[in-house]
Amino acid sequence: MNRKSAVIILIIIILYPLMFIRQGLDFTDTGFMLTNYSQIFNDPASVESSFRLWLTNILGGIWIYVFGDSLGVIGYRIAGVLLVYAAVSLAYLTLKPSVDRNYLLPGLLLAVVFINRSGYTFNYNSLTAFFYVLAAFLLIKGLQGGRGCSIFLAAFILGMNVFVRLPNIVGFLLITGVFFAGYIKKISFREQLGQAVIFAAGFLSAAGTAMTAMYLMGHLDAYINAVRGTFLMLNDPAGHHHGLRLAGVITDIWKMTFLKTGAVIIWLAGLMSILTISSRLGSRMIQYAVVLVAAAGTLNYIADFYQNWYGMITVMLGAGTMILIWYMFRPGAERDRLRITSFISLAVALIVPVGSNDGFTNLVYGMYLMIPLVFAYIFGLEGVRTGISRLRLRLSGEELKLVRILGIAVFLAFTLKSAYHYTYRDSPHRPEMLYGVEHQKLRGILTTKDRALVVGDLLEAVPAYVSEGDYLLAYEQVSLVYFLTGTKPYLYSSWPMLYSPAAFRHYLDRALAERPGLPVIVRARGNTEEPTWPRTRGLRRDKYLSGARKIMNDFIKENNYKIVWENSFFEILQPPESGGRYECR
Repeated sequence: MNRKSAVIILIIIILYPLMFIRQGLDFTDTGFMLTNYSQIFNDPASVESSFRLWLTNILGGIWIYVFGDSLGVIGYRIAGVLLVYAAVSLAYLTLKPSVDRNYLLPGLLLAVVFINRSGYTFNYNSLTAFFYVLAAFLLIKGLQGGRGCSIFLAAFILGMNVFVRLPNIVGFLLITGVFFAGYIKKISFREQLGQAVIFAAGFLSAAGTAMTAMYLMGHLDAYINAVRGTFLMLNDPAGHHHGLRLAGVITDIWKMTFLKTGAVIIWLAGLMSILTISSRLGSRMIQYAVVLVAAAGTLNYIADFYQNWYGMITVMLGAGTMILIWYMFRPGAERDRLRITSFISLAVALIVPVGSNDGFTNLVYGMYLMIPLVFAYIFGLEGVRTGISRLRLRLSGEELKLVRILGIAVFLAFTLKSAYHYTYRDSPHRPEMLYGVEHQKLRGILTTKDRALVVGDLLEAVPAYVSEGDYLLAYEQVSLVYFLTGTKPYLYSSWPMLYSPAAFRHYLDRALAERPGLPVIVRARGNTEEPTWPRTRGLRRDKYLSGARKIMNDFIKENNYKIVWENSFFEILQPPESGGRYECR
């Protein structure tokens, strides 16, 4: 690859994430994270149920402290783009000694396009990806060169990653890389054990460092309570993070990976066989007919596949798993670093979705190393030979180049189409998202006209009933209200509907005992997890949501709350002693 091509690819890598950060207004996860960041130093008790994400909240809080919350939602997305740049840079440094540089930058570009799909946010997923790539870089460096310091630092980063997102505790399993590297480098078991002890010491040192910092900041008790609450969620059959449900997510990933990857292999084998047979036929007319039928079948297959994002993710996982295993077990001392890199890259991809209730989507955050390695393998093929009996198919030179180009074109077409239509919990039609909301913290953010109107109405009305710094009870998936209004969560979480009914009752009783007076309530009339709200109506009906909703309805009735403001999607309610006025829009 010449310098000009490398510069062009690098510019695309830099510019691509910036294309998508303006469109889309999400009231759920975005609000949850931003409220955590804005309150972690200001009033940590108000977001204590999210302390299982303690380090994520601390880093987000530092971002807001340095730049101020005046940047608003767009600042949160800029921070996410910076994390992408950091992860890509580390992936480049990690793979550079093992991958041909002609293939590395194109592979990284494809990784950026595939992984993010306009999901550029500073949250526990993007931080998890960054921490794993950083740890992989240090661990591979340490295992290849026998450097205990690098192994310790890698494990320390993995240990800190546990406080980014609690399920990242499975990152400790990367200790297996010590024994794999020892096996292929023929290192004595005693030396392997020594490196494993260094790894364990680094991991435990991170835990000690984080716990000490929590203690000094007065966060330790809240963290312990949040972890205890996490285990309660794992044991709650009605909850969205029940242990069996999370285990089922991993099972579903591999079941779908096996089925989809197997289907692709069968399709490719059948296509090759058809092309091979047609090349042996004497009649040109029959050959052309066979090729046309094969082409039509291929296009139909691609068109069907084109609609299934999860299918594409699982095929990438399946292909990546096969190629990295191939790399891992190719002998030769000159390939030791590539073999170690492949092992660590595969391990990261497999453990990232553990603990997620949406494992298919979050799976991609573990692929910053896998995807460039997969495409380096594909780009590096010099020829393909296959055949049965006297039938042979050979692809080399220009033929293989054409197949590669077509394959990459299909991959990009699918991924770019998915990115174009995917804006997290906002409209799939980007031409509709051209409207802003007149609010300081939403400057630069565009959404649909309907959503901009109802949100603008709400933000204009809220200051008449609650002031910045006051406690507010916002529920029905409207976490962003807290950040936009500068208010604090009454129920110790900006997303109280994630509580089980029992936990919801507990935190409500606690708030009534600890908080001064009854709170103003803001709630949605529809499901903000639906991409097309406010056009779509009706609340989400999960069992745990229905339980929390009943508790709130009883609470509102018992305390004689009245609707003092409403529009077509939101409501504001006040208790009688607040002296509120009634207004209807």
